[in-house]
Amino acid sequence: MIDLLPKQTLAFDVLTEPEYAHVSELLYGGGAGCGKSVLGCIWLSAGAMKYPGTRWVMGRNTLKTLKKTTLNTFFEVAKMGGIVYEYVENKGICFPCGSEILLADLAYYPSDPEFSELGSLEITGAFVDECDQITEKAWNILQSRIRYKLDENNLTPKILGTCNPSRNWVFRRFYEPHTEGKLPKDRMFIQSLVDDNPKISKHYITNLEKLDELSRERLRKGNWDFLDITDKWAYSFRRQKHVGKTELNKSETVYLSFDFNRNPITCFVSQHYNNHFYGIEQIEINDCTIYRLCDVIKEKYPGCFFMVTGDVSGKSATTVSQLNNFDVIKISLGLSRNQMQYSGANPPLAESRQLVNAMLERYPITIDGEKCTTLIRDFEIVKSDSEGKPIKANRNDPAQRADCLDTFRYTLHRWFSNFLKVFAS
Repeated sequence: MIDLLPKQTLAFDVLTEPEYAHVSELLYGGGAGCGKSVLGCIWLSAGAMKYPGTRWVMGRNTLKTLKKTTLNTFFEVAKMGGIVYEYVENKGICFPCGSEILLADLAYYPSDPEFSELGSLEITGAFVDECDQITEKAWNILQSRIRYKLDENNLTPKILGTCNPSRNWVFRRFYEPHTEGKLPKDRMFIQSLVDDNPKISKHYITNLEKLDELSRERLRKGNWDFLDITDKWAYSFRRQKHVGKTELNKSETVYLSFDFNRNPITCFVSQHYNNHFYGIEQIEINDCTIYRLCDVIKEKYPGCFFMVTGDVSGKSATTVSQLNNFDVIKISLGLSRNQMQYSGANPPLAESRQLVNAMLERYPITIDGEKCTTLIRDFEIVKSDSEGKPIKANRNDPAQRADCLDTFRYTLHRWFSNFLKVFAS
């Protein structure tokens, strides 16, 4: 038996008790460490075991992230609660009573703008962890599929979303009308903060207090209006603190991060060792192929050991030989497959803002003032929209290009993503 916190208990009642049958959408959260994922896992498990043969969904923006985070929370919940189940890879969680919890990738893919895979589902209920990272359309379509075995079990459709404060569709759909007293009767918002969780480690709270200002407002205090504090995307950047002179250390790894626009194509060169991050150079060339850029890198950095990341668009084939940009980099620089560290998808822009600014505030970083001038410009002039994404719609405006800023955030997400791991729950 798992004891729920008071706010979790209220949310669980909303999801299960007849007096809340009118509520079909529940948003729970508002801060880090308030037991959001635990609540969702307990609700799904309880429903699956109580109603044999039912089908539930546990979803997140990507299946890879879901397996690394929310699914592991389920395993912990199951162990604490003595829950009997079988986990089937690439399918989900199966219970002896015939019920199942399916794992859903809810990311938007241009090849499937209508989320057709979701459209074929029939489910009993759904839990979306970090729901602010998916699109409102994905939420609506998933909600529309909740109908499986409802009548025979006297259930009403329920979808639970959990998240930290953000300024996107979740803000407009739940938080804003909640504060104005205009939330429709079929929707409900329950604010919960780390202070509502007496079981949380004091060290966790200490770490939250060490975050940059906006992240503290958002994760520690649950401030949904945090983005009104500033519209500067890299708000923790300080020229006096972060700009200096760097020198290449050939005995240490050289990290290359690419952005594949034509004007310019660019590569951010960095190193990190002895608990310090060094921005060595931002290479930018207009009207340039990836072949030429690689030649420049070989000339500038002979004999160095490279690790490579960059814009996921580099995986798209660009020549008749079907080589993509990363293939060309690998061949041109003579790299092994293990030295190619690009991701399957670009990091979410709003999530990047938190990581970049936390690193700028809390990690020793020196950016070369002479060789990284455009990156420094991006830090100082790129603006954020209301959702925390850099504004870069007009490439004729230098403040909206952000190519160098992109290479910086690709670097951090590839090699420093664990910097914020403690705040994932």
